[in-house]
Amino acid sequence: MVVYDPPGVIGVKPDVVFDLLYLRSARQPQPPLRLLSGLPPAQVTCVGDIMHNVKRLHYLLLLRFLQVVVVFVFAVRVEAQEKMASLKDRADKDVQQHNAEMKELIRIIDHDRRLREFMNAKSKERDEDQQLVAWRLRKG
Repeated sequence: MVVYDPPGVIGVKPDVVFDLLYLRSARQPQPPLRLLSGLPPAQVTCVGDIMHNVKRLHYLLLLRFLQVVVVFVFAVRVEAQEKMASLKDRADKDVQQHNAEMKELIRIIDHDRRLREFMNAKSKERDEDQQLVAWRLRKG
């Protein structure tokens, strides 16, 4: 079992830290006077120091946890921003490609329409010419 021993926390045994944190997390209230009433004054001071060190350790652990959470949240935020930027770039490229394809299709459709009009005009001229030829043959 690896125990984190931050600087400044001296004389705290891992079992004592675990027991005290377990009592606190289990929400079993232990009045300080009843805990310390049967101990000699020297040990009361030692227990008070241990309690102070446990509280300090608790806050240090809480701060470390918050630091880890903040780093994680920041990393997730940066990753989301990068993903949004890549999606925006991809969307811009898709829009540009769509516009280019639409221009090409409009150009092709316009070309086909002009070609159809030209071919219809030529075919009408030839039809008129054949009618003119047939009329001339009958007339004369």
